[in-house]
Amino acid sequence: MLFLFSLEFVKGQTSKLGYEISDSAGVLELVKWEREDSIVDLTKEENLKQVKAIGNCCFVFNDYIKTVILPEGVEIINGRAFDTCKNLHHIYLPNSLRIIGQNSFNMCENLRLDSLPPNLKRIEYGAFWDCCRITISKIPNTVTYIGGKAFTLCESIQELVLPDSIIEIKERTFAGCKGLKKIKLPNSLQTIEKYAF
Repeated sequence: MLFLFSLEFVKGQTSKLGYEISDSAGVLELVKWEREDSIVDLTKEENLKQVKAIGNCCFVFNDYIKTVILPEGVEIINGRAFDTCKNLHHIYLPNSLRIIGQNSFNMCENLRLDSLPPNLKRIEYGAFWDCCRITISKIPNTVTYIGGKAFTLCESIQELVLPDSIIEIKERTFAGCKGLKKIKLPNSLQTIEKYAF
């Protein structure tokens, strides 16, 4: 009961707190962020620590953020959550993360990221489109789906290992990855769509 009261307080004070949380079927979702902080650490406030999802367009076009720390418990980053955050350099993705949504980090051209969390299941369409500085070298064994254009124009990826859980590479998934020199394809692979590379 105390928790519900706390949540209602957050929803009623969005402008003062600088963010908005929604509760959908018991899943707390950060749906809006209005602060001008360069470091966003969701582990520092009790209400934010309970968040399970980052909402659609939550940080879209945010030029302030440079570092983001997501708490353990976050399972989904929804579509365009960090789209065109051009000054975003670092993000901590928790082990609990299962889904990186469509165009989540589209055009985050300064984002540095060298690994993905170990329990990730889906990387949706355009998730890292034009993230030209990420250097991911391995897709976790838990990933069963990588959407089209998920890594298009990720020019700093030099080598990549795909897990046996992947059965298809969608259209333009790795198109424009000019730095890619070596890729290990799994035995499970059945389909490589046109312009995949």
